[in-house]
Amino acid sequence: MIDKSTPDRKIIGKVKLCFYKFPNQKKNKYKVLISTNVELNAEEVLKIYTQRWGIEVMIKDLKQYMGFNQAMSSKYAPQIAHLTIICVFYMMFCSLKEIIHGGNISE
Repeated sequence: MIDKSTPDRKIIGKVKLCFYKFPNQKKNKYKVLISTNVELNAEEVLKIYTQRWGIEVMIKDLKQYMGFNQAMSSKYAPQIAHLTIICVFYMMFCSLKEIIHGGNISE
């Protein structure tokens, strides 16, 4: 229980907990997603999560393999050029991986 009298705690309002059993998970293992939008149903929460997860993976790959966030210049134009180039390379590699693996990108 959260002590509402503590002044440094921020009240965020209601949240919705959605429990999911994903394929290939151990018996009785569930994942929980928390949504601050209580109007969404469980399917919509999962759809948004899967879209967001793809973005997270892309940013991790860009940082780990393509040098994203390591531009030597602190000026705007070179940083945009750097980001554009690594995004183009990333899309090329993703397309090549999809062609090689026949649409199964998880390999």
